[in-house]
Amino acid sequence: MDQREIKYIGHRLARRLPACMLLGVLCALLVGCESNFVMVDRKALRAGGSYVVLPLADAAGAQAEGSGRVMTGAIVSCLLGQPGIKVFHVTESQLVKALLDTGFDPIDTCDPVVAAELGGKLNADYVVCGELIHYAPEKQVTSGSFLVFSGGETKTRFWVSVNLRIVRVSDGRIIYAGNGSAVAPEGYSDAARTACGKALQTMSTILHQQE
Repeated sequence: MDQREIKYIGHRLARRLPACMLLGVLCALLVGCESNFVMVDRKALRAGGSYVVLPLADAAGAQAEGSGRVMTGAIVSCLLGQPGIKVFHVTESQLVKALLDTGFDPIDTCDPVVAAELGGKLNADYVVCGELIHYAPEKQVTSGSFLVFSGGETKTRFWVSVNLRIVRVSDGRIIYAGNGSAVAPEGYSDAARTACGKALQTMSTILHQQE
């Protein structure tokens, strides 16, 4: 695949990101960063089927370059092993072809109607899409004293926040929406996995209940 096509997708998605994630931001403001906003159609989730994960755009900020790829991988990992569903990840080349076939702009992949159209081209029953709301380091200063000596230590933690939606391809209906945030001391990968797990926790519970 031509590198210009990959950069085109990433840059155009990043430019549109604030508009696409408006609903998620409002949800985060309403419920708080540590609480999970969830909208779910239990019957639709339990129907099972094939899932495709659309690549997420990088979060805003120079430090977030490559963050979309990290989170997309975390989503696939969280979905793998869930009962009753089959998961596959779409590559940039496949996404470009599907966009060309449908005539949509890559900046609109977070729109449920567009996501459903792309899912149809990719032979999926459901599409997982979303936005990275936050992906940045957080500095924490700890202080302490021993006898007459005092000092402090600066620790870096990695904060990730994501909004995810599952769209049914047959009618473009959002059957699940959730958000998750996490902070990890070891790196972004751990934070991304935890945030993704929180965003999809209700879905996982529902699917395992029917086993």
